Amino acid sequence: MISGTPVLRVVPAGRMARNHQPVLGLPNGLELRPWCRDDADVLAAAGQDPAIRRWNLLLVESAQDARERIERVEGVMRGALLHADGWHDQHLHARLRGDAPGPL
Repeated sequence: MISGTPVLRVVPAGRMARNHQPVLGLPNGLELRPWCRDDADVLAAAGQDPAIRRWNLLLVESAQDARERIERVEGVMRGALLHADGWHDQHLHARLRGDAPGPL
């Protein structure tokens, strides 16, 4: 575990919750963006890749699993992951079921 001077909060809690998720342009026409419902088949296919399966705790076994992952409620699961230095929170970011259709 790393110890030392505590990190000061520089961004007030909740400040970024009002912002839309960014879409970041990459070389060769690629972009990083939040998942959307239409991505379920691609997420399911990626979930079958052995390297992805090795390094991800939550596996996607099917397109239905992918849709559920994309639509999962946003929030924090306190103490959900055990690391060498203790239990850590896991953050979930996704669309809420009651949200209007459209990009995340």
